[in-house]
Amino acid sequence: VDNYNEINNLNQCGAEVAIEFTTPTSVMKNIEHCFKQNMPIVSGTTGWYHQFKQIEDIQKKYNGKLFYASNFSIGVNLFFKMAAEISPIMKNYLSDYHVKIEETHHTQKKDKPSGTAITLSTIMASKLQLSAENINIESFRIDDIVGNHKAIFDSDIDTIILEHNAKNRRGFAIGAIEAAKFLVKKNSGIYTMNDLIQ
Repeated sequence: VDNYNEINNLNQCGAEVAIEFTTPTSVMKNIEHCFKQNMPIVSGTTGWYHQFKQIEDIQKKYNGKLFYASNFSIGVNLFFKMAAEISPIMKNYLSDYHVKIEETHHTQKKDKPSGTAITLSTIMASKLQLSAENINIESFRIDDIVGNHKAIFDSDIDTIILEHNAKNRRGFAIGAIEAAKFLVKKNSGIYTMNDLIQ
């Protein structure tokens, strides 16, 4: 919905699901507007996860359907799963290897670090039994790079890198559409890419 006024009449526009990519300042109201109108919502907005408990309460109040992700790319979410698999192995070698994440995006990207890098850091920290603050995230903004993320384990002897590089933006759109198709078939609740990719 391009026009903010239209969000109050979603059921009249013929949509089965709303797809929301906005800002952290408007996402909470957008989700609640959809729940109030019994409209399932897919949200790709980041920067609101610290308010997750509020969203859970609103979802229960209205019996809504929400699918959220920091990144809808199927490839990125497989990358997350790979990072989750390798991190427990590397946990035993943290005295030798320094862990960091590098993310590179186009110069118009506003958030730094990216929501994807923050999600990757959270996943890895949990599996490495570290706090996310102990994993340094380096952010670069260069030209028109779509998105590149690296999980790096670096030592004096060698470097191990797990990398995802987006070649174009199609993957994000395809993932959001798949999430919407998934959500309309589900009962009320809150879903993520982990529910879609099993």
